[in-house]
Amino acid sequence: MSKISQIQIRYVQEEDRLLLRLNTSNKEEFRFWLTRRYTEAVQPLLQQAIHETPTVKGQQSSSNKKAVMDFERKAIEENINFKASFKEKAQSYPLGEQPLLLSQARLKLSQEESYILSLKGVNDKGIDFILDKRLLYIINKVINDSLQQTEWKLDLSRAQISPLKPIVNNKILH
Repeated sequence: MSKISQIQIRYVQEEDRLLLRLNTSNKEEFRFWLTRRYTEAVQPLLQQAIHETPTVKGQQSSSNKKAVMDFERKAIEENINFKASFKEKAQSYPLGEQPLLLSQARLKLSQEESYILSLKGVNDKGIDFILDKRLLYIINKVINDSLQQTEWKLDLSRAQISPLKPIVNNKILH
């Protein structure tokens, strides 16, 4: 499994979808469409995983948990250049150059501080990749930033966060 080296999510108004592009260390590019409904289902999974990281989970009060999450988020964001241009030099497109419409999400614990995120379309076509704490925060931020460009009016700040059971959402969304 190659590592993600760059992430881009942007709103495409003509499609009324978010376009997720992932570059890997092996110079592969993966492209996905995220619909409003899919984003509304996936974002709480990512937020729940952040709540379950050991540094956050170990806090007793909700105010301490929030303080730790804010501290970690800021520390990670300070070391990332979000303004860097997306590298357009992929050598291969393992799932094709056309974005895959995502319909399934699965997030499962891989190791104590990492998860495997499965992004799949209707025919189980897609990828699995490892999200460490850093990538959890980054993906959460770029999705939230991209949502500001949409007219979806999603309020994910109130997403219900509950203790982690295996985080699985195999429900077909389309």
